[in-house]
Amino acid sequence: MPTATNSTHFTSTRDQVVNLLKELQDIFDKRSTLVFAFAAMNTDKGKSMFEEHHEVMMCLVVTIVVYSLLGIIGTMLKMHGTKFLPIITCAMLVVGSAVSVQALSFISSTIAWITLALWVGVFTLVAHDYGVPQRIKNWIKGLMRG
Repeated sequence: MPTATNSTHFTSTRDQVVNLLKELQDIFDKRSTLVFAFAAMNTDKGKSMFEEHHEVMMCLVVTIVVYSLLGIIGTMLKMHGTKFLPIITCAMLVVGSAVSVQALSFISSTIAWITLALWVGVFTLVAHDYGVPQRIKNWIKGLMRG
């Protein structure tokens, strides 16, 4: 016979899984909407963005897919609380910055460059919060000694 604590634990685990699946569905919905919005965009010449800039659009779609995959992995790792979550977070920042710069390059290259500079600043702050500079210093000191 299950006790009250076992059923509560089962319910909380079930709720965590349901919340995880809702987050994953939300990630998928947002990214697929973004991809389809760019695909449907028309240029001044009346062609779609895929016809006009096929290589750049394919790169953008692949980058959005990689970002979505990292978001899914990050959401799943958040539930388990692993030590790889900071790596996934930094990778998402890098890929997210690439997506935004690629998308903004269609509008204005100046805005894209400004956005890239802002993303580099954000990445630097996040890396500093995770203690990356100290780890790099320790790694270099280890190389010098050995």
